[in-house]
Amino acid sequence: MMTNVLIVDDQPITWLGMESIVGNVIKEAQFNFASTFDEAVEYCEQSAYDLILLDLSLPGGLGVEMIGKLRSIQKDVRILICSGRDEITNAPVYIHKGANGFVNKTAPNEQIEEAVRMVLADKRYVSAEVQRNILDRFVDGVAYPSNPIETLSPREREILDLLLAGKWTKEISDILGIKFSTVSTHKTRIFDKMQVDNILELSKKVELYGVEH
Repeated sequence: MMTNVLIVDDQPITWLGMESIVGNVIKEAQFNFASTFDEAVEYCEQSAYDLILLDLSLPGGLGVEMIGKLRSIQKDVRILICSGRDEITNAPVYIHKGANGFVNKTAPNEQIEEAVRMVLADKRYVSAEVQRNILDRFVDGVAYPSNPIETLSPREREILDLLLAGKWTKEISDILGIKFSTVSTHKTRIFDKMQVDNILELSKKVELYGVEH
């Protein structure tokens, strides 16, 4: 029986590598390739897939919201995240949002093959390191957070957007017509709620949760 596979990655060279790896697991597979998230959506609207290998650093990518978008088109499709991003930070969030598995694209071929096998068998897959981290957090009573951006007030969201646009505190003060000290207070609250220490970490956290700004 033919297995339909969609590989979504903006690097064509990755397509070839993943096609070869998946081909070691699935002997009869039909492959399609997408280099942007919009292309992936179009493919899913046109054909049914058994497995989607999804990178996260995509043109048009929406972070974790990509999972919901794909499932709104094909409810039961198996989604294996195959990304170079940090597993410890990203894997639990994407699994919680409905991905079937998360594997680092730089992992040994055998590990990626195992991830494909488990996901096709309707099981979850994360690496042993991620499993240990999840267990440690459970034992320590530390929960994985829901979307922290949803805790921001409308004004904080406004300032968040300006910060990510590269605006300085003084510029934001002038743009919004509020005091410099007020902007500083909001900025501190944003950093606290987002659990970050600088703009780079803030940008990565926003990208993770797929909020457009």
